[in-house]
Amino acid sequence: MAHGKDESKEFVNHFINLFKDSPDSAVIFDATSNEILHGNNTFQTVFGTAAKNIKDLVAKDDLTAFDVFKEELEKKSQAMFNGRVTTAAGAPLDAMFRAYLLKGKKEAISFIIDVSSEARKREEESQKKWIDHFERLFANSKDIMNLFSMTQRKILRWNPQAAIAMGYSKDELSNVPIEKIYPPEELLKLGASFQRLAAEGFSEEKLKIYRKGKDLGDIWIRSFVIQYEPEVLCLVHTIDITEEKERERVLLKETRLAALGEASASLAHEINNSLQSIQFNLYLLKEEKARLPDDCFKRLEKIEMNVTHIGSVVRNIQNYTHFSRAGKTNVFLSSIIESAKQILEGYVANRQIDLVCDIEQNLPPISVDPNQIQQILLILMKNAIQSMISTPLRKLLVSAHREGDSKIILKLTDTGSGIPPEVKKNLFESFVTTKPIGVGLGLGLSVAKKLAVANKLDMTFTSEVGLGTEFVLTFTMESPEAGKEEAPAGFVLLYVDDKDSLFPSFESFLASKHITVIRSQSAKEAVKTLVNNHVDLVMCAENMYPVSGHAFLKEAANLFSGPICLMRDVNNPMPTGGAGPTEIPKNVDTLDYPCEVENFSNKVNEMMAKIKVGEPV
Repeated sequence: MAHGKDESKEFVNHFINLFKDSPDSAVIFDATSNEILHGNNTFQTVFGTAAKNIKDLVAKDDLTAFDVFKEELEKKSQAMFNGRVTTAAGAPLDAMFRAYLLKGKKEAISFIIDVSSEARKREEESQKKWIDHFERLFANSKDIMNLFSMTQRKILRWNPQAAIAMGYSKDELSNVPIEKIYPPEELLKLGASFQRLAAEGFSEEKLKIYRKGKDLGDIWIRSFVIQYEPEVLCLVHTIDITEEKERERVLLKETRLAALGEASASLAHEINNSLQSIQFNLYLLKEEKARLPDDCFKRLEKIEMNVTHIGSVVRNIQNYTHFSRAGKTNVFLSSIIESAKQILEGYVANRQIDLVCDIEQNLPPISVDPNQIQQILLILMKNAIQSMISTPLRKLLVSAHREGDSKIILKLTDTGSGIPPEVKKNLFESFVTTKPIGVGLGLGLSVAKKLAVANKLDMTFTSEVGLGTEFVLTFTMESPEAGKEEAPAGFVLLYVDDKDSLFPSFESFLASKHITVIRSQSAKEAVKTLVNNHVDLVMCAENMYPVSGHAFLKEAANLFSGPICLMRDVNNPMPTGGAGPTEIPKNVDTLDYPCEVENFSNKVNEMMAKIKVGEPV
């Protein structure tokens, strides 16, 4: 036995002397147990000094082939085996085993030749060439480009724009794992795209991508194979389509809004036609008051009240579809708030809301579109009321005060349920709502925001879930001197017209005179105003439907003794007969209508002057 051991030791020494400086890995091992007896310098460098068993170097998938290799070695004293091995660094290596079993001995010599070295050398040369081309061609590209190795499944280079678009530095991007660039579901789509790329040489896909410190973005990638040998390389062209996707989303919303607007306008028109017929017949029935039982007449009044309410709702719908009609003019914010309050009076009472208005006295006029500001108030007030339905404390405070010489601050503060944090970010977008299906579409605040922008208002909000919400509108006055002229104390003008087209052009003049204006859009509303309010001057349109201005004058004669001006419709003069006489009482002044602002202002100044000196009008 000792003699055998000496021979083995001598053999190992010969091996060391012969192959210690060989560029290939050479190893002497026990052909029976696979125990490594000695490895040369190259072997130890590649596989480490801790390697004990040659079979342990072989990849699991190639173990069966290795066993066949060993059987052949024992039978023929020499054998070859191609398989994958693992280096000391854990890297896979394509290798060829060439082994020789020494005659009469159990030891075998094997050379483990790295057959991938030449291929890797060619790959490295090829990569360098393509990387040079890539960096030269796409250094200034505004699109995201990368050079990708299909063989290694690795991004070899990004262009500078990629780092800028994705929020990384150039060094950071080169080390970012692919799973941090693409969400898991997008990686599956990317894998399918690579399969098409390998089969067809081209693929394209729309994906979402993570950008450092930002939300997901949308991209469109187009990939081209530019080389198949010695490794498969492809050029990936990535286009950022985040803005395009956002435009598509906005366009879809606008299309839906347009469709809703058309449907609403059409519906409002049809309802309005029916309401006018109902109102006219109600008027004719009430003319027969003497022949109607008292309870029947009271029922007619209830019907008329509900028809008037429906008409008000329809007018609001029509205002929404034509909100830019009036144009900006100087108006008092207090009158807009009061008008909105009156419109929502029944809505507030039915829901037991404590509506409190705290408006600073003598606020100067503001230059806005009054219809649009009223719409903003109606939206905010109605939202506030709806948010308080399930809360024990139901209070809505509407306050307005002057801040400095140039601003008026309007606040609407409720004690409602508040706005969830996840909704706040997109609160002013269309179709965003916290209300249940059937209660709201999520359009109100988006419309309100657009109207605020159109009137150059700053619109902000604060909200706490369970505590309530406060919206703040900031109005900027055109001049610090605006509104300093003293107004006639308590002077009130009642303006009666069922059309909105001309009044906005008169508002600036009325505001400059500090005249408080009460608007009524029907003769019925105007009569109620005369009963319940102090009025100094009445301006009434002649051609109204179903109750004309002449019929209103007849009714108003019993309620009002002040000056009245009938605005006569020169384009459509009242016919003889109809819903009231066309004769004009002697104490009623007239103004041809429609008219220019100058004619309207002259008539009002003329009548005011007569009131001041006590002359009959």
